Amino acid sequence: MRRLLLLTAVFCLGPSLPTSAKLPPFEMEVETPGETVEVTVRIVADETLLHGFDSPDLDGLLAVFPAGQVDDEGRPQTVLEARADVPLSRVGPGTYQGSATVEPGHWAVVPFPGVNGDVQGTADGWYPNTVLFEVGDEGSRIWALAALAALTVVAWRLRDVARV
Repeated sequence: MRRLLLLTAVFCLGPSLPTSAKLPPFEMEVETPGETVEVTVRIVADETLLHGFDSPDLDGLLAVFPAGQVDDEGRPQTVLEARADVPLSRVGPGTYQGSATVEPGHWAVVPFPGVNGDVQGTADGWYPNTVLFEVGDEGSRIWALAALAALTVVAWRLRDVARV
């Protein structure tokens, strides 16, 4: 009798469990201060769905790949060790934030990095597409500014010498 009740409960409740665990539509904002990529994910859904989805974190949702390792569809070509996972923590209802440190270069933030092929829902606007961005080398910027300052000083000195 106990088994019959358990099987009945599984058959009745089972089909509703996967739909309640699905990730609602979300948007992604990428900022690159220095050599860090900061990503904010906002769940875009009605209030009932938004408050029903209360995950403390969304680890595995986003990863950063070298842009050269992402295909024309915005998907990673292979699972690479060069990827940087972006751990996302809940900072408010429907808002998650996370960051990863990357080296200077061209990069791509990829949603659902473990999914091969197209991600259903990106074409319909449910989920964001891959975001490409560039991280500059702060050291080379400093040297460029120092060189510009030195050239300015030399130009002023040459101007003063030309007056004499």
